[in-house]
Amino acid sequence: SVFMKTVTKKMFAFCTILLLTLGTATTAFAAEEATGITVNGTGVVKVQPDIATIHLTANAIDKTADAAQAQTNKIITAVTNAMMEMGIKKEDIQTNYSYVYPMHTYDTNGKIETTTYQAYAAISVVTKDIDNVGKYVDKALAVGTTVYNCVSFSLSDPSVYYAQALGVSVH
Repeated sequence: SVFMKTVTKKMFAFCTILLLTLGTATTAFAAEEATGITVNGTGVVKVQPDIATIHLTANAIDKTADAAQAQTNKIITAVTNAMMEMGIKKEDIQTNYSYVYPMHTYDTNGKIETTTYQAYAAISVVTKDIDNVGKYVDKALAVGTTVYNCVSFSLSDPSVYYAQALGVSVH
C-alpha cells in the first residue's frame, strides 16, 4: 500500500540519520580516547594509624569580650604547656579557630536586660603516641579544657599504602 511505502521510506530515512549521527559520535569518542587508556578499579590496604589528632575546645563566659577571650587564652596556654611537659612538640599543638560572641538576656518586654560574652577556641594536639591518647585527653581536661570533642586517627605517610592499593612499587 502507498501508506506502508511512505512509512517505510520515513523509517528508513530516520534510521539512516540516526545511524550517521551515532557513527559520528562514536568516531569523535574514539578520537578522544585514542590518546590514553582509562581503567577503573578498587584497591584496599588495611593499616594501623600512626598519628592521633586530639580535638579540644576551650570556652568561657564573662561580662566583657576581652575578659572571656583572656580566659580562653589562659586555657590554651595551660593546655600547650601541659602537652609540652608530656613530650608533645609545640608545633604539634595548634589553635584552629577562636571567636567571641555576645549573649543577651531579655526582660518580659523583649528589651535586652544583660549582655555577657562567650569565647570559644578550638585546639588540636597531634601525637604519634597513639597508645597514650587517653592520658593526653585527661591532662588537657585537668588543666582547663572545657570540651573533649574527639580523636581522629590518620597516617603520617599515606602515599606508601596508596601505592600498595594501586599495586605500584614505591622507590
